[in-house]
Formats: sequence, structure tokens, C-alpha cells
Amino acid sequence: MNGKSITLHGIVLFFIVALVGCTGNVTVQPTEALMALPSPLPTIELTQSPTAASSPTPVFVDSRETLSPGMYAVYWNKDTWYIKSLGESDSRILIPSAISDLYTEMELSPDGNLVAYSDTGGRISIYDFFTGDTRAFTNDKASHIFDITWVRDEKSLYYLATNEKFWFPDANVGMYGVSLETEETSTIISPDDQTFMNDGLRGLALSEDGNWLAFYAPTMSEKMAPDPQYEVYLMDTICLQNKKSCVDSITTIGDGTNPTWSPDGKLAWVCTDGEWSAICVIDVNDLQSKAQIILSASQLETTQDTKITSFSWSPDGNYISINLVRRESPSGIADFIEEKVVLFSIANNKLIKITNAPDQQESWAGWSPDSRYLAIERNAGYTEFVEGLGISFPEYDIYIYDIETGQIVDQIESAGDRQEFKFFMLIE
Repeated sequence: MNGKSITLHGIVLFFIVALVGCTGNVTVQPTEALMALPSPLPTIELTQSPTAASSPTPVFVDSRETLSPGMYAVYWNKDTWYIKSLGESDSRILIPSAISDLYTEMELSPDGNLVAYSDTGGRISIYDFFTGDTRAFTNDKASHIFDITWVRDEKSLYYLATNEKFWFPDANVGMYGVSLETEETSTIISPDDQTFMNDGLRGLALSEDGNWLAFYAPTMSEKMAPDPQYEVYLMDTICLQNKKSCVDSITTIGDGTNPTWSPDGKLAWVCTDGEWSAICVIDVNDLQSKAQIILSASQLETTQDTKITSFSWSPDGNYISINLVRRESPSGIADFIEEKVVLFSIANNKLIKITNAPDQQESWAGWSPDSRYLAIERNAGYTEFVEGLGISFPEYDIYIYDIETGQIVDQIESAGDRQEFKFFMLIE
């Protein structure tokens, strides 16, 4: 963009770890508490009155024009990606073409110069913001692609895919890689491989140095189990050098879901402390050691039927955004009572309640690169029933929460269309 740089620090922060040889499965020992935190934690109540921040209107015609310096929210609405300056009323098209009439993933490269997005038909496209060029890579074994993950050097990426039109429990899922240099697509884990229950495999997360891929999968059929259980796995990516299946390099970490990487270089995931859901971490340099619980739902001023479902560190490592879900029963899809977002201040050991919207379904959607803003999605209803798919898609309103002021500073309404926040883009 005329010499201006676009930078994006990942929402999820990664490890610096040592390699482990491809010598088969290792099971991590049971968890133990890292530290005794006060229960319940002290709480900060912050205001959320909407305010409008003024900023110059960016000049934007297509990707090769110049955006004014500032923070932007990127979101997907129906079949188009939009970009919006925080506090401004108008949104602009980010990529000048409609991509998918069903669903699409979108992931910005580490330096912010490229964006990878999926389309129906097993295709990944790489769009260059500086040249406006698009390169497409098609996987004949896939239809729906998700969990796109860039390698730090931006020469390749990984993703999960199923040959179904969209992901659903028990769908056969494979893991793939694509080289932007050779344009070769490789199968890392075949969807037909039953070494572990990869039906329903998801949650792909790559370490900072690219040496480890974490993911999770059910231990039995999700359709058959009233309360399905899951395990988190870790794969040593050195096996990719042999261009063979990497199943033999997979390590079983433990029960849980939604793995991510902590700022201090540990693998973290949603686990349990026996009675409550919790956040566990382990040092991958020492997989024989016990995993440690750093935070339990019992410390978040909630009830026992409320579970931590996912979480994410802020880029500066000072906060953890947490999704809490309360249900009428431990299992089921349509039995939500409440889903909300809370913040945990690591430095102050305090709970921060972001919104006060009972009986709502809200979830965190992404951190800004400077750790100041957190995007929150709130369910605003459902689309009309799609006959060909047999489902209705959720609609979301997007709220931008300012960590410094404790207020909602922007809102992007869905206007009755399917909408999803993608990421923040910082223009310098």
C-alpha cells in the first residue's frame, strides 16, 4: 500500500520449544495445581457506555490504495469481507470480490502483507495487499477448509479440511499443508487414518517456531455420546521433512479441548480440575512432567454448571479473555442459558466483567495487535432455514471493547445477515 506497512501480531501467542523425535505416543501425567489463587477472585466492574472515537476517514478504493494510519476491524458479512476504522460509521470492502455463499475462513499472514482465505470446493486463495494478485490452491480431497494456520516464514501454511460442505460432528477430517513456493499440497494426516479419533478433529494451533502442531479430537463418536470427551494432541512437525504421514509423531497431552500457546512458551488448553473446568499448561520441553492448572472456573464467580469453553491471551500477555457457557444440562446443542466473556488480569490477579447482558450468547473473537481492543460477538438471531443444508446460520453483532477505558467503543450490527469478526489490522 504505497510503502505503508501493515502489521499483525497473532491473537494466539506461541512457544519456543525443543524438538521431540518421532518415537510414538507419550501420555502426560495427571494435572496438579500451579498455585493457590484466592477464591473468589476480586472483581472490577467496568462501564460499557458506547462512545464514538473520531479519526480521519481512510481513502480506500481497493487493496492497492492507501489506508490512513490507525486500527481497523475486519469482518465477514454474508459473502464479502469488509474493513472498518474504529469509531467511523462507514465500512469498506477489503477484497473487491465475493468469495463464498456458504462460509469462509480468513487468516492474515504474520507480517500482514498477505491474507489466506478458503472457499467452497476445497480451495485456498492467497491475496497480496500490495499487488492485488491472488493465487489459488485446490485440494481435491477437501470441500470445506478451516483452521488455516500460517507458518511464521510465510512460505507455507497448514489447515484442516473435510470433504463435507461444512464441518459437523463425526465428519472425517484431514490435516494438510501447502507450500507457497512449490505450490505442492501435502497430506499430513489422512481423513481415513483411524490411529486416533480424527472424526471431528479441530482446534489446529502452531507454535511460534513452527516445530509443533496442537489440536484436539473426540475420544468416541460425538453423535453417539451424550457428553462427549476429548483429548488434546501434540505433533512434532519435523516429520514433515520426510513427506510422510505424521501420525507416529503424535503425543497425547491429556483430556481437554481448544489448545493454544501461552506468551511464556507453554501449551495451554481447556481441561478440568476434577469438578470444574479449568485452564491447564505444560512445558513441551518436558512432556514427562505434570500439567499444571493456572485458573479454574470456580475462581470466576460462576456456578458449577458454567464451563470455560475457550480462552486467549492478549498479545502483551497481561490478560486472558475467557468464554463461559452455562447450560441447562452438561450436554446438548440447543440448551444454552448464557454465554458470556470475562477478562482475567494476570498482573492484578483480578476478574473483569466486560458486559452485563444476562441470557445472552457472547464470545470473544480477537485481540488487537496492541492489546488495547477485544472484539466480542453477540448472537443476534439466525438466518432463514437453508433447505439444501438443513440448517440455519447464526447472526452476530460485533462489539469492540476498549481495555483502557472499559467501554464498548464500536458496534457493527449484522443487519439480518450472517456476520463474523475476522481480525484487527493495524496500519502504521
